[in-house]
Amino acid sequence: MEITTQQFKIIEHLLPVQRGNVKLSNIQVLNAVLYVAEHGCKWRGLPKYFGNWHSIYTRVNRWVKKGVLDDIFSVLQEAGVINIQVDLVSLESTIIQVLPDGTGALKKSGPQAIGKSRGGWSAKIHLVAADDQTAVTFSLSPGQAGDAPEGRKLLKRFENCGWEGAHVIMDKAYEGDETRQLVWVRLFFNDPKVLKYQLVTDFH
Repeated sequence: MEITTQQFKIIEHLLPVQRGNVKLSNIQVLNAVLYVAEHGCKWRGLPKYFGNWHSIYTRVNRWVKKGVLDDIFSVLQEAGVINIQVDLVSLESTIIQVLPDGTGALKKSGPQAIGKSRGGWSAKIHLVAADDQTAVTFSLSPGQAGDAPEGRKLLKRFENCGWEGAHVIMDKAYEGDETRQLVWVRLFFNDPKVLKYQLVTDFH
C-alpha cells in the first residue's frame, strides 16, 4: 500500500515542515512506514528506491516520540484511506529476572522499571496484542507492581481509536470493576449494560 499525493494532502498539515536541503520527502518516509508494516521487514530491508533506511528510521523515530504517527493514522482511518479492523485484543504480562548487576545503571530517563520481591530483582512486561503475530503496544513496570493499574494505562491508549466492538481477553490479574468500566463504558462498547457478559477473563 502507498499513500497517493492526493491522500497525502489530508495529513500533510500534521507533519513537521521540512527545512534545508532534505533529500527525503515526508510522503516517501510515510510510504516506507507502510511498506515495513505491510511486509514485516526490518528498516534495513527497505527497497533502495525509498532512500537511505537509517535516515527514514531516524525521522520516523522523531515522529513517534512526538505523537505524529498516531495523529496521522487516526486521520487516515477517519478518512477511509486505511481500514484497520480489530475484533479482539489480549492483555498479558510476564516477569523477567534482573541480575544484580543490572540494577545499578544511571537513571537518566527517570525511574527504572525494576523492583524487588521474594524472587529477587525483576521487571514485568505488559503487552497488548491483536493476534499471535501482532503486538500493538507494551509497557514495563517493576516486578512487584500490580498488573491492573498498568493494564489500564495501556488500554487508555485505545480511546477514540475506532475499535468499538472489540473483545478484550485478560487474566484475573488485570480484572476488576475499574478495568471493566474502562473497557466497556469508555473504550470499546460505551454500554455498561453488557459489561458482565462480554469480558473474557482467566483464559489460562
